[in-house]
Amino acid sequence: MKNKIKIMLLSDSTVQSYDKYYYPQTGWGQVFYKNFKDSDSVLEKPCHKCSYPQSRDYELLSVIIENRAIGGRSSRSFIEEGKLKEAAEALTQGDYVFVQFGHNDATVQRPERYVDVKDFHKYIQQYIDICREKGAVCILVTPVARRNCDDGDTFTISFNGYRKVMKDMAESQNIPLIDLGKSSTDYLNTLGNEKSRELYLHVKKGQYEGAYAEGVEDNTHLSIKGAEIYGKMVADLIKKNPMLSKLAEYLI
Repeated sequence: MKNKIKIMLLSDSTVQSYDKYYYPQTGWGQVFYKNFKDSDSVLEKPCHKCSYPQSRDYELLSVIIENRAIGGRSSRSFIEEGKLKEAAEALTQGDYVFVQFGHNDATVQRPERYVDVKDFHKYIQQYIDICREKGAVCILVTPVARRNCDDGDTFTISFNGYRKVMKDMAESQNIPLIDLGKSSTDYLNTLGNEKSRELYLHVKKGQYEGAYAEGVEDNTHLSIKGAEIYGKMVADLIKKNPMLSKLAEYLI
């Protein structure tokens, strides 16, 4: 086994770490460490030299997962707020950087976030370029599925236009791709409408204390169960990608 490696996650609320007040809301980046060897020895702490408290480090014996995901950000606003620059300052050669955006890029009614599909590549390219400059491995992750069955039993790939941009960029630039969008959608289609609720933030009044004491029905944000399932899905997709064989050595 090689020396300790660093994995950095740059994304939105579907990946972000949350404190106990928001339970059971969980980002898949918050529980991603569970798929790595020696995960029972995890040390959680704030990210080093990060300006926002949502970022968290998960340090294992051979891996550090640095989750810099934060809710409400698109590929563009993450850059414009200086968060990509801040992340770049923490990068070193050989690090792995997972980039998942699309949810907030598609929010037309929020102009500070919105990125038209035709412009999406311009922002994602900046993440790729910084990784190349730092000698890090950029991994594009297509947006995790929303629960968009509309009371039927058929799910379609969420933010598919943004997903296709990522796929095209990965292919043309020989960049590893984790097609979480397709895999998560396929999985939801095996569950169906009712069972899929368990993966998202569907909480009854009085079921939990804290942020969701009054209950909530949210088809975008993940429950602890959904986060763990999708985190494992990312790990399984790493194992299937020959470009990530070295990283796969650290997985259970």
